Amino acid sequence: LTPVTIGNPSSLSRGTPVFAVGNPDGSEGSVGIGFVSLINHRLPLIDCVAEGIQSSVHINGAGCSFLMGLDGAMLGIYTGDNQSLGNGYSQAYAINRVMTYVNRIYRGEQTAGLGITGQDIDEAVRTENDIPQGIYVTDVKKDGASYEAGVQAGDVLGEVDGQTIASMEEYEAALMKLTPD
Repeated sequence: LTPVTIGNPSSLSRGTPVFAVGNPDGSEGSVGIGFVSLINHRLPLIDCVAEGIQSSVHINGAGCSFLMGLDGAMLGIYTGDNQSLGNGYSQAYAINRVMTYVNRIYRGEQTAGLGITGQDIDEAVRTENDIPQGIYVTDVKKDGASYEAGVQAGDVLGEVDGQTIASMEEYEAALMKLTPD
């Protein structure tokens, strides 16, 4: 067996042929084919922002599959939740962002999480509406630390453990420095 190589999702463009292996149609060992339709550089997830790869590969929303390039390099991962966008499109998480966490797990490192989904606040909108610097909380995980602390959707989070944050990338970097619990 030859190990799979990790591809570079940043090199993708609209129309690039791709395929999914694993469980794209709901049966183990299935394959789906399609083309890249969009690269979404700001896909909000719990406690981070990921890069999404939208394609015409049909994913039925069950199980886990991997998005691959024609050279056999892994480009993304479908997790089985909210991956089917309808109208024949699906969205995978770019593997380069996922690998940050995979490598931490492999090294035995834990990652802290506060359980929020958020987005950056445009500087012009922030200034015009007198919104403090920080990230806008769009959702709070019901069993997460933020929920237990009273954080709600619509709040603006301006610091984590004394570190000022102004973007989701700064929020994620601050979490990486924390010890869970």
